[in-house]
Amino acid sequence: MVGKRLFRLAMMAALEFSSAGVHAAPSLQVVFPRPETPYDARTGYPVAVLRLALEHLNVAFSMKQSAIVLSQARTLRLLEDNQVVTVGWSVATVERDKRLLTVRVPIDRGLIGWRILLIRRDEEKQFRDLLTVSQLAHVPMAQDQDWPDLAILRDNGFDMTAAFDYASLFSMLKLGHVDAVPRSVAEIGQELQSPDGADLVAETHLLLHYPSALVFFVSKSNPSLAAELQKGLERAIADGSLRRLFELTYRQSLNALHLHDRHVIELTNPLLPASMVPACRDFGFQPETTQ
Repeated sequence: MVGKRLFRLAMMAALEFSSAGVHAAPSLQVVFPRPETPYDARTGYPVAVLRLALEHLNVAFSMKQSAIVLSQARTLRLLEDNQVVTVGWSVATVERDKRLLTVRVPIDRGLIGWRILLIRRDEEKQFRDLLTVSQLAHVPMAQDQDWPDLAILRDNGFDMTAAFDYASLFSMLKLGHVDAVPRSVAEIGQELQSPDGADLVAETHLLLHYPSALVFFVSKSNPSLAAELQKGLERAIADGSLRRLFELTYRQSLNALHLHDRHVIELTNPLLPASMVPACRDFGFQPETTQ
């Protein structure tokens, strides 16, 4: 149900809308990336957070998605050149901090770093006795080539294959090229409800964790937008509305994953900027809060 709600949010975001009616000239015009696939509901929550932040600025604004489909890497390259899109979102890294302006609020409360293994149906028995990184190191896994998570998991000793794109992750797993795909607890539920998730299941007893944060990025040539988004998000945190949006979006799906019953494997994240650590700590998610 949560996946369907997020998908509807993403589709609604395909239409340009304004906070001040059709006759008001918006002072902020925001363009964000179009989803990568027709069933990609990952856009829904970030777009909802983006709108929430803009609504907390009390100015007229407009939002629309890009005319073309954009991968994560292409979105960031276009942002760097100040083309096509004015805002994007992805995992915070030191390298991206150098290229772009990072809005230093973990909009997902760090859910991107809590990971469950997506596996083929009826193959869970091979994972039941795997409790350490050294044991899991023998399991071939995949991540998108554009994602920092690929490097993070490799750095922690996992056997990782780079997928060409997001859709390829599912086909690689189904065809047996890999045996698992670590997916964020924020994403795996909606993916299993989509056609991409057919014949796949979530492994039931492991939970990988490394400190991470999903953040908004803006071009360095647009510091005013970055400052406004930072201000709007901080106001949404202060009045509790960002927390309420998080709860509305993820509470049901997180409870269904029984995170508090899982064996947690703590990993390191050498890519996380030191400047993000306080925000991740203060606004971070912990599994016990799902109860």
